[in-house]
Amino acid sequence: MRRWWGGFLGFLLLPATALAAGGHEVFSWFQLLLPNVPQYVPSAIMIAVLLVAISAASFAGKKPADMVVPEARFTFRNLFELIVSFLMTLAEDIIGHKAKTYIPLLATSFIFILFCHLSYILFIAATIIIIFLIIITTTSILIIVTTRKMQQIYII
Repeated sequence: MRRWWGGFLGFLLLPATALAAGGHEVFSWFQLLLPNVPQYVPSAIMIAVLLVAISAASFAGKKPADMVVPEARFTFRNLFELIVSFLMTLAEDIIGHKAKTYIPLLATSFIFILFCHLSYILFIAATIIIIFLIIITTTSILIIVTTRKMQQIYII
């Protein structure tokens, strides 16, 4: 259930995030709630609130000693540790011993670009699935209606 809500919330935030990134005037759920406020303001506030909520949910009830040892299952923390360690070794190979000073900038840029591309791919996939479901639904309705009409014609 938790994964479903996260995907639904991400789908609702896609137009606002695109507008906050400097896109064209597109539909945003925030323009219905706050019509006189520029769209990037509630988008930025929503993204900040989500980041704080996700951080609080991930660290809730954990002691600092427990957070040193990674969990056995795959989590977002493990994913980000994998990405940062990959970037750290790549930066040390290219930049050298001063790589630790540039890692925050490189990791932020890499993760931002990665998730922008992934959200676009998920948006396209969701659009294709919705179109497919609409086609299936209308086709099944047409089949039901035509079979009922044919039954009425042959019964009379």
